[in-house]
Amino acid sequence: MKNIIVGTAAWRSIYGKNSRTLSLDEVHDLVNFFSKQQLHHFDTAANYGDVANILLEMKNDLLKLDTKFDDLKSPFDLKEKISKMPLDKINTIFFHDPNIIKHNSTSSISDFIKIINANNIFAGFSLYEVHQLHLAVSQFNDEVVFQLPCNIFDLRFLKYIHENSLDIKRFSFRSIFARGLIFLSDQKIKKILKAHNEDVNKEFMRLFSVEYNAINLQALTFSLINFLLEQGFKIVVGINSQKEYYHLLESTEKSLNNIDWYEISYLAQNLLKMEDLTFK
Repeated sequence: MKNIIVGTAAWRSIYGKNSRTLSLDEVHDLVNFFSKQQLHHFDTAANYGDVANILLEMKNDLLKLDTKFDDLKSPFDLKEKISKMPLDKINTIFFHDPNIIKHNSTSSISDFIKIINANNIFAGFSLYEVHQLHLAVSQFNDEVVFQLPCNIFDLRFLKYIHENSLDIKRFSFRSIFARGLIFLSDQKIKKILKAHNEDVNKEFMRLFSVEYNAINLQALTFSLINFLLEQGFKIVVGINSQKEYYHLLESTEKSLNNIDWYEISYLAQNLLKMEDLTFK
């Protein structure tokens, strides 16, 4: 599937609603399976357990990895981190510190970007808030790429990109499954949502049952994935087994049409005011 980046957050660490990690053999088998499906692009980070190291050590010349650095103290620190990596497998290094622009001068960040680009690697920002994206775009748009959260509960960034006519090819989206929330049973989801905002929840469920023929959150999410892919965005999708891959393939082929995504998101955003219901 073109523009799908395989997310590995749950492979070797407990992530979201996932409670089981993969063995080393399972990781190798899954990567080999994805290679046969022409999926070679993976999203990793240091805090995803040892999965980044496993992928970097695999003898597969087709692999390309996006990874994230949380804390960069200086250009020397960045050079040291890069020197320990097999650079032929690294596609993008994201700054995964939402305050990096706030705490560093433009010239300092430009130095970071130049060091990364000098190694034939894309530099990018992994951000959480729209105001951070606005600042990064205004200062570094031509030099960097971006990874941003996007799911049926949160379309803030998609709206900003469209409203400002930004180059879609520079953006990838993560957290498309809202940390696994959409895979809970309908009963559990309704219980969680109702506990936080009953009035909005009623309207949200009305919209599902009346206008969208009682579709569930999973169906809506897979339709969103298909919508974003058709627009040309890259999407990080957490796929933890062959079964999940085939489910993704089958579900996106049954995509729903004529959905007002912003109406869905406007209602859903009101359900996510509590800290335990943020999916960034």
